[in-house]
Amino acid sequence: MVITAREQAERETYRRLQPLLDSELRTRLDQVLVLDTTIKRTPLVWLRQGSVSFSPAAIVGEIEKLSYVRALGVEHWDLSALTPNRRKFLAQVGKKSTNQALQRTAPSRRYPILVAFLRQVAENPRLSTAHSRPAQRGGGTPCPSAVSLFRQSGIHSAASTRRSSQSSQLSQPCDQCGSDLEHDLYVCERRGMQ
Repeated sequence: MVITAREQAERETYRRLQPLLDSELRTRLDQVLVLDTTIKRTPLVWLRQGSVSFSPAAIVGEIEKLSYVRALGVEHWDLSALTPNRRKFLAQVGKKSTNQALQRTAPSRRYPILVAFLRQVAENPRLSTAHSRPAQRGGGTPCPSAVSLFRQSGIHSAASTRRSSQSSQLSQPCDQCGSDLEHDLYVCERRGMQ
């Protein structure tokens, strides 16, 4: 009885996602399971590994992961046909499964798992929690836009970066996360980010 219910749920999940799963997307999803020479592992393994600190390198790594899943077009996938619990379950299966296990899994099960997992990475609370509110003076995690601006200035002083940057750019909250860019430059300076 339990096996029958699971099989029915898998069939129904695949049926609901079928309009999304065109041949181009299936090819891109399969690439998530293939060794990538630039990161020296499969994207699935890379995406599963969470950061263990809020160091600048860890933040950049998380941003790279987010950029990778956004390049797949994850934000445009309509998963409203799946219940939040089903999406969470499938994402957990994707997080715990090996590449080989997913490659051997039937496409009707593999693709929904990968779609849910990648969507969860795109909605990653590790990034959104860290950047959904401004950093506290002298602490917190600076906004990626502030880190980028600080690095691009090449000066590595918040006061100099403020002078060399457009003052209107710093007076506005960050478009991506709403954080105070001027304050986050101060955080970058205090942490000695390079």
